[in-house]
Amino acid sequence: PGFIVPESGKSFEARLTVKHWQLRNLITPSCHDPNEVYYVSGTAINALNLKNGRSNVLMNDLPFEPRCISSGFGYVLAGGVNHGHFALSKVRQDPIIDSFDRSSQLMFPEFNKNRIGANSLVDHGRPHSHHSFSLGGYINNAITLYSTSPSEANAIICNNDRTLHIIRLTSESYAPEQVIQVPVPPNHASISPDKKTIAIVGDSSELYLLHAEEKPNWSRGCSSTKWTPVGASFNDSDCGFSSAFSPSGSLLAISSQDGLAFVYDTRYMPSLTRRPSSLTAPRGAFRCLKFSNSYLDMLAITEQFGRVHLVDTRNFSNSSVL
Repeated sequence: PGFIVPESGKSFEARLTVKHWQLRNLITPSCHDPNEVYYVSGTAINALNLKNGRSNVLMNDLPFEPRCISSGFGYVLAGGVNHGHFALSKVRQDPIIDSFDRSSQLMFPEFNKNRIGANSLVDHGRPHSHHSFSLGGYINNAITLYSTSPSEANAIICNNDRTLHIIRLTSESYAPEQVIQVPVPPNHASISPDKKTIAIVGDSSELYLLHAEEKPNWSRGCSSTKWTPVGASFNDSDCGFSSAFSPSGSLLAISSQDGLAFVYDTRYMPSLTRRPSSLTAPRGAFRCLKFSNSYLDMLAITEQFGRVHLVDTRNFSNSSVL
């Protein structure tokens, strides 16, 4: 049975541009307002208010038209097509922990007690400044943001030259942490809520896993993370384009361009055991999937055109198609 209330949705006038025939990770939640999303529009990143339907320019005049976007922990990053171009903007100056990142709330609850009011964090009257860099040889297919401490934010950047770049963000730049060679061009990477596992999908039917090892870093006076391969799992599917861990970390979902999605029980890592039923879309390719951050345990999967699947991951038998 379905669980979507009929005629309960909204549509908005937003010019979202698609510049790659396969990559569709072009919308991301706001860093500061749960009623706002960021989206790609030409050489700009816009902020759409879901209450009043108004759009404001968040970042403009980028030196490229983004193929992917990610936000969190006060930052917005966008990836470009040539020479590993990406742009970085710090859009918030209060504590780095994102109050709408559920895993961060659980890890660092003290940073959510005395937060500045959301309306005071961002000035929508004018675009934010940004800084552009080159990282990798080809197109940046995906960017994932995460944080392992209250004072730092990190990013995983998937470049089509078969490399995964782990970087540490600063207000106006970044510091490289590690470059990881991947057997195939990586299309997407996600990190588990406990920050111990990275899952990678790319131009093959395999799922690759990396595990975190803490190493002393005497120059920074703390430990740093070194990521090492721990295994791969073969799926009877086409190239993978999206991956996501559930908020609890108990599930890992991946989707492929032949309309198949697989959900794993992470208790069996690195030799993952697939859930009994896979999810299929006979009409089109799966391009992007996300878990909800609420108690609803929802998994949303978008197709190439026109359809979004919503799945209740508590039993996988309750789903709807938009």
